[in-house]
Amino acid sequence: MDQSSISYIIKNEVYKGTIIWGKTKQYKRNGKRITKKLPREKWIIVENVHEPIVSEELFQAANNALSSRYRTPTVQTLKLSNPMATILRCSICDRALKVTHTKDRPNKQVRCETRTCAPFQKGALLPIVYDKLIESLESILESITIEGELIKKQEEKLSVIPGLKQTLEHAEKELSVLEKQKMNLHDLLEQGVYDIETFMDRQNIIVSKMKQLQQTISETILSIEREMEKENHYSTFLPRARSVLETIKQTDDPEQVNKLLKSIVEKVVYTRKKEWKEKDKFKLDIHLKI
Repeated sequence: MDQSSISYIIKNEVYKGTIIWGKTKQYKRNGKRITKKLPREKWIIVENVHEPIVSEELFQAANNALSSRYRTPTVQTLKLSNPMATILRCSICDRALKVTHTKDRPNKQVRCETRTCAPFQKGALLPIVYDKLIESLESILESITIEGELIKKQEEKLSVIPGLKQTLEHAEKELSVLEKQKMNLHDLLEQGVYDIETFMDRQNIIVSKMKQLQQTISETILSIEREMEKENHYSTFLPRARSVLETIKQTDDPEQVNKLLKSIVEKVVYTRKKEWKEKDKFKLDIHLKI
């Protein structure tokens, strides 16, 4: 099975019990049939149509894993020239900005190629945008405010774990009680207190409750593990990000820089209004992977 088939299966919401219609719209232009992709908010989405094959949690985890392994598409014979590829996004349509250059404008620029954005959004010189991004990252990582926010978030995450542990402990105690009750049923059957029919009814009730508790225990253990991973991520992000930034400064390879940026940056939202004339006048809203 090729990579595209695997990606299609992982992204297919049918597996979690959801059916979707209206992803595209067709119309004719100059006698030709045109197919246009529609934004998700215009799709017809019906959830819980059938029994899901995978849980919502597993579906999201698989898609997150797929996204983290996504490699910037490039022609194999060409090297990546944009260190901000797929990271730098338009503030209007959220699509990745492209690198362009023409005969009258030989210097590389980054700009949004969505037609509806053109009247409101201007491009900018690639080196200027890149330098401002690195400068902004330095400023963010050096600021005491970010360190304070990280500590605060870490404390908030730590407060979740004790509650989950209490839930786990309570579920394990209930399960232990049910196991004893199940064993007592056999004694009551042998003593003649219960007939076979009553015994089976009581046993089915207890077994059903035990399955629910076992499911709760498994899900709670998984939640605790994930929260602990997040907690560790919060505490190590700042020094790791600083190390990544130092490595970026020491390399001129755009592809390597792109990989390094993606390890600490979720996306960078770019804005440059038409009335902003200065070459370095644009806004970068940086979303870190915190």
